Amino acid sequence: IDILVAERLLPVSVEQTVDTVVYIDDLPRGTPTDLPGFDRDGDEVATIVYKLGTNKHPRGCALTDENLRAGTQMLTDQLSVEAGSTGTCFLPLAHIYQRLAGYSLWQTGSALAYMDTDEFEAGLQTVEPDVLVGVPQAYERLRSTIEDRMREMSGARKFIAGNVAEKYGATMCESERPSRRLSVKHSMAEKTVFGRLREEFGLSNVSHALTGTESIDDETIQFFWGFGIPVREIYESTELTGSAGSVSTASRAGPQAPTGGG
Repeated sequence: IDILVAERLLPVSVEQTVDTVVYIDDLPRGTPTDLPGFDRDGDEVATIVYKLGTNKHPRGCALTDENLRAGTQMLTDQLSVEAGSTGTCFLPLAHIYQRLAGYSLWQTGSALAYMDTDEFEAGLQTVEPDVLVGVPQAYERLRSTIEDRMREMSGARKFIAGNVAEKYGATMCESERPSRRLSVKHSMAEKTVFGRLREEFGLSNVSHALTGTESIDDETIQFFWGFGIPVREIYESTELTGSAGSVSTASRAGPQAPTGGG
């Protein structure tokens, strides 16, 4: 390892294992090429991501600077995030998926909000992100909380909400046109329930919602599309630098989702 960035003083035994230690409080200010280690060639190893191998023992995947740049650029091109946006970061940075999402946001001049994994729902209300980066478990948990909130409603609003989101999302994911009756019910639910709940949960600004690391179930992705949050799956693997290997939106993601490639 050439450079180690730390936020607190390290033992001498650790410092001696690297060429340079940069403490955050002493981080140099200037152009990237002025900083130590930024004169590296693109084919040099930039990071090692560890994951469980077939024998259940951790195996390091060495990724180069060019790997990271290519993955970042592909994700940036796919999302077309506007400068000044805010994205979420509540997944472990050991995930190349979360790291590339962060790099992509920074590349577009956007901010990354670091959030507590256990309190990410409360964090959403504070941050009100434009880009939501999550995993299936996070969306399933968020969906459960939203549906609980719907069940707490009384009268017409509870009746209108029902399972309209999932039904409407299912038609979109099958690239079908919803029936007139379903369209009317969805329009009423949007005005009386969905819009208010998106605001309540800090989701009003979400224009991009990503899920990765494993497959998400049909019902959850359909629910969010019907709820007004177009969740798209990112197919990736550590060895291929996340999205650099294969960026795609699920066929379930409906006609409005841009087409992936790679």
